[in-house]
Amino acid sequence: MASGALPKSAGPAPPPPRTHGAVVQGARAALRRFREDRAAGRAPKRSPSEPWRLLLDAPLPVAADVAAGGLPLEGSPFGVADEGDWPGGQAQRFRAWRKFVEPLLDGYPSSFLGMLESPSDGLGVWQLPDMVVAGLVVNATFPAFARLCAGDFGAQPTRPDQAVVVAADWTRADDIGQPWDRTTSRAARELIDDAEWRHLYSAKMLRTAKGRAFGCVVGGWGLPWRVYAAEGADSSTLLDEVVLECQGPQQPAREEIAAALNAAAERRRAEGGGGGEGRGGGFKLWW
Repeated sequence: MASGALPKSAGPAPPPPRTHGAVVQGARAALRRFREDRAAGRAPKRSPSEPWRLLLDAPLPVAADVAAGGLPLEGSPFGVADEGDWPGGQAQRFRAWRKFVEPLLDGYPSSFLGMLESPSDGLGVWQLPDMVVAGLVVNATFPAFARLCAGDFGAQPTRPDQAVVVAADWTRADDIGQPWDRTTSRAARELIDDAEWRHLYSAKMLRTAKGRAFGCVVGGWGLPWRVYAAEGADSSTLLDEVVLECQGPQQPAREEIAAALNAAAERRRAEGGGGGEGRGGGFKLWW
């Protein structure tokens, strides 16, 4: 849980990331801060026997954009995630995500090791001297990811001097594995519920119930969590308005984000501006 709203800062907040390229730059800056903090001993305390575990949450383009000639990172806006944008499933999503990871790691001594198991699973792995990057991990591919973390593919992800960075799209531990598969269920509880995960970087467009309000939640290593208001589902409509700012390793609760976005949208509607489509209450949030 986040520690709550922060007092209004003395200076203006930075603008939100409005393009894929801006997200890449934000993630690169967060990666640099993490590496600097770790080297200087400034990073928060953790279990001395465990690797660093970091989450990377970046938007993907729709499949049509990828088919049209690749992922146009620079200058291309992103929107609210929709599974319908990916008729080709995980393999199709991975091809787009790979084009995000490669510029993220540009300049670092990294190598792509390939797909962890089947190419159709859409789960690939990159290796750096002090880091392993894996993604995309969903409920169905979690068992392979758990084996990676357990050292079945090599000891690097188990060592305390290493970091495991993962693009995770799993739901919760209880949803993973069959009832009779106790090994997978136990691994899910240990890795999702019990392990200490921190966000390396996150930038996601979202909307509240019935399209009442839109926004983007942004946070990462060395950054507070900021929720920016938007006038539509596309990142090009993001405003500089920060409706919620919180400190802490975990992003604010969905109900808190939705309440802040809905309140901001109502204010803009009252002032005659945009604020989302449709009417209706509710605090359900769609990512």
